[in-house]
Amino acid sequence: MIKLSYVNYLKLFTLLLVFNILFFGYFGIVQGVKGINQKITHLRKHKEIYAILQNEDENIATLKNLIAESHTYKAALDKSIPYSAEVDDYLVDFLVTAARHGYAVEKFSVSKQSDQNALGIETIISGNLTELHDFIQDVESLDRLTTVNKVDANFEEGMRANINLTIYQTARNL
Repeated sequence: MIKLSYVNYLKLFTLLLVFNILFFGYFGIVQGVKGINQKITHLRKHKEIYAILQNEDENIATLKNLIAESHTYKAALDKSIPYSAEVDDYLVDFLVTAARHGYAVEKFSVSKQSDQNALGIETIISGNLTELHDFIQDVESLDRLTTVNKVDANFEEGMRANINLTIYQTARNL
């Protein structure tokens, strides 16, 4: 057996102490600090992601409210720009408006336009044309979206007016 003196014991334990400090210092403290730094970085990223998701939740709630509000306008929009031509409904509205102003509709013909979502209407009305301006305003104010393209009024020959209109329908690919 090897005999050790107190000085040798002291050297041996000091060497073991230094080895333990270096070993546990590197693998314990350094790795622990690295792990804590990584966790802090992950925590910051998670906070950023959480803030973004909170903002997205608020945006989604706002969009849901806007969609719910837009449904109130859908019926009016469907009537203003229907999915099909619905010329017969428009003819009824046009005839009622003409009659209200004291006009007789002599001609009402529909033609396709170059825009597939528009229909051209040629009409001839007769009657006292003094209220023609008010009649045109009422036609443009009908529930159905209407554009008055041209009005030719003939005050001499039978008080007649040729009116060129365009009505619209919703695009078929929607």
